[in-house]
Amino acid sequence: MSSDPSTTYRLVLDAEEMRLAMALLGRQSGATGEMKAGVPRGFLLGAFEGNQLVGVTASSLAPDDVSPPRMEQDRLCVTDLAVDAAAAGRGIGGGLMRLQRLVAVQQGLRLVTWDQDPLEGRLSHLAIHKLGAVSRGFKAALDGEPEVELEVEWWVSSPRVKSHLAGGRPELDLAHALEAGAPKLNAGRLDDDGLLRPIGGDAPPDSATALVEVPHDFQGLRARNPELGVEWRAHLTRILTGAFAKGYWLTDYLWLRGERVPRAYFLLIDGERTLG
Repeated sequence: MSSDPSTTYRLVLDAEEMRLAMALLGRQSGATGEMKAGVPRGFLLGAFEGNQLVGVTASSLAPDDVSPPRMEQDRLCVTDLAVDAAAAGRGIGGGLMRLQRLVAVQQGLRLVTWDQDPLEGRLSHLAIHKLGAVSRGFKAALDGEPEVELEVEWWVSSPRVKSHLAGGRPELDLAHALEAGAPKLNAGRLDDDGLLRPIGGDAPPDSATALVEVPHDFQGLRARNPELGVEWRAHLTRILTGAFAKGYWLTDYLWLRGERVPRAYFLLIDGERTLG
């Protein structure tokens, strides 16, 4: 499940491991890539290197209200994900999510869900690009207005997810999307400080696919310029809210690693036109 064969994945069972798991989740709560679903924690899965806990997820069962015809069935909600900073970049988050998938499949469940910040680039790359999850909208607040977090759906037995996890599918990149005719709904412009500023995004999508640029290292950008972080959040929320309202799905996260300032794009598809 991880690129490191010394990492093992299993249930967190005893009291000491649970204490360590809760401490790790507490250190990485907030805007650090935590997954949330707004439901009580059920059980914990841990990633271990020897006896050291280096990653943890929390999840629980909930009614499958994402799919109205399946209301009497359950889905698995991932409420938290945390990886120790010293173990970052070793595929541990992906390994934990693969174990979550096994838990879901063993329980006869088709759907795993979580909520995530669309401006957390590494988490979007894992969830959408690597695992094959999708999003059709923002989490709704009590007043009906959209929150800042995406509602993410991971259909764990679908051909799409199986293909992503098998690793045999060709990697889609920005050039492929542009060659296929996907227009850019917005763009990022580097200012004199090397920070990415949003421009455009006023016209809603009207093609089968579309691209939305997003800063990959949002936390670094916000640390250097908090006001620009606020601007990016409002900009991205406006574009995605309009696209979701027109029936678009967020289906990929294209990360251009070789750039001096890494660039990234969400790929949107018209669900009715492409999937219907």
